Amino acid sequence: MRKHTKKMLISAVFFDYDGVLTKDKTGSYTTVNFISKELNLPFIKVKKALKRRNTELTLGKITHQDELFDSIVVSAEIGSDKSSSKIFKIALQELNKKPESCIFIDNNEKNLVIPREMGFTTLLHNDTENDIEDLKNKLKKYGLTNNDR
Repeated sequence: MRKHTKKMLISAVFFDYDGVLTKDKTGSYTTVNFISKELNLPFIKVKKALKRRNTELTLGKITHQDELFDSIVVSAEIGSDKSSSKIFKIALQELNKKPESCIFIDNNEKNLVIPREMGFTTLLHNDTENDIEDLKNKLKKYGLTNNDR
């Protein structure tokens, strides 16, 4: 007799930008380096240009990521951090998702507690090692990686 196991369908992935999506803890170097290479501009020129807009970027008033993501929730903008369920509830509401169908990735174990209690699948990304292959393998278990990349 073959046991049938129901595979979890993941419909959204939430993550901390700094240290997870970027290779550095603040995201600044990764972002500046990418823009510098893409636009063929000197690194220092891009860094100075973004520094002038840092507050607006941090608060989500302007973003260079709008075309990449369905929703961007900035903790400083809503007055909540990951020690409260508020930020997660807002993100879920914006995407009309239930926590059971979502993964949350962070580089700090304490930031995984609340979403785990809410029903999210949680993944810890070790940003010190920055083992992207390990993260890809974890995501592959949920059918979320492209083998071509």
